[in-house]
Amino acid sequence: MHERCSACGERFEREPGQWLGAVYVNLGLTLGLTVTGYLLLQTFTSLTTSQQLPIWTTIAGLAPFAFYRLSKGLWTSLVFLGEGLYIQWPNR
Repeated sequence: MHERCSACGERFEREPGQWLGAVYVNLGLTLGLTVTGYLLLQTFTSLTTSQQLPIWTTIAGLAPFAFYRLSKGLWTSLVFLGEGLYIQWPNR
């Protein structure tokens, strides 16, 4: 992950603990994937819940690693949309 934006030089992590929100984004993505996948398999296959449990437990354990960069990028976008950039404006 890059520390600064290549276009404007803005730091992505502007304050300690900023990435805590990305953890929640990652959790939501993982939960959405596993619940949606479970419901789709339950609807369209004959697998029982006990047969699906090892599948979705493995996916739920690996998905946060797969969503790591995506969740940080989404959180950075949400912070930008909510607070804007802290760019120093030139004195006039």
